[in-house]
This record gives sequence, structure tokens and C-alpha cells, in this order.
Amino acid sequence: MELSSQGTGYALTLQFGIDAYLRRVAGLRALFDSSDHVSRGQFDKFTKQLLSGQSAILGMSWIPRVSAEQRAALERDAALDGVPGYRIKSVAADGTLGPAPEKSECYPILFTATEDVSSPVYGMDLNDGGVRQRTLERARDTDAMATSPAVHASKRHGTPSRVLRGVAGIRGGPAA
Repeated sequence: MELSSQGTGYALTLQFGIDAYLRRVAGLRALFDSSDHVSRGQFDKFTKQLLSGQSAILGMSWIPRVSAEQRAALERDAALDGVPGYRIKSVAADGTLGPAPEKSECYPILFTATEDVSSPVYGMDLNDGGVRQRTLERARDTDAMATSPAVHASKRHGTPSRVLRGVAGIRGGPAA
């Protein structure tokens, strides 16, 4: 009985912690839901506040749903907003980055809280046919948070880490 009680206590503590982190992610979604335009500066200021004082969330990014018709304007606006040479790109079979092929929609990384604007991560299209795309589609189609299966990340403090990547939701519902 005592062991069961301890287990229940640990589970409740863990759930409380997870819920607190999910509220932070939901806060970022609320920022975008409350405005037609969020600037890079607003995103940076908001995410710095959300990420301060905690160590479980490693970063936050804004990955907009971009139609083929919106692509050129998004690339131009991102470059004017402080990301030099911003282009939507994809990872080739050999691991190099190149221009993403034209397609009906893409999900490029537009803002990220943990990378300098010179980072090659900016513009990376997550509509890649893999686990990231499936996670984005699930968030889009259900208008709810979706997480990917655990993926290996870089070593942190000398130990390989496994992380879940979450998507807070995507405006617009399923593609027509």
C-alpha cells in the first residue's frame, strides 16, 4: 500500500511538472493567436521570459504554414526582418542544405529562441515527409498540441539526450 501511494505521488508530481511546461508552450501559441503579426523582437522577448528559470524546454521556434503563393513574400520579409539571405531550404540526401523544392505548402523555421540569426536552421522546411511532417500535420488537423516520438539530440552535459518535439498548433486546418 505504501509503495503504491509513493508511486501515485511521483506520478502526480511528474504530471504537475509536465502541465507547467505545456502551459508555457500554450502561452507562445496565445501570442501568435492574439496578433496578425508578431515581430522577431516580440518573439525573442516573449520566449526569453518563457524559457527563463527552467531547464526542461530547450528552445522554442515559430514554424508558420506557408503556401506556395506566400513563399516569396515570406522569404523577402524574413530577410528584411534581420535574417540575412533567408531562404526556405531542405536537407538533401547527402546532408547538405539547399533550396527547398516548390510545393503546395511548407513549414519553414522562421523564428527560434536559441539560435543566432546567422544559423543555418533558419528557413529549414520541416515539411520533409518524415516524423516532423507527420507531427505538424497532426497538430494542423486536430488544432491541438502534438508531439513527435523521442528523437536523439546532441549531447548535453556529456550524455546523449532524447527529446520530444512539440507543436502547439497550426492555424488553418487541413490543406484543401
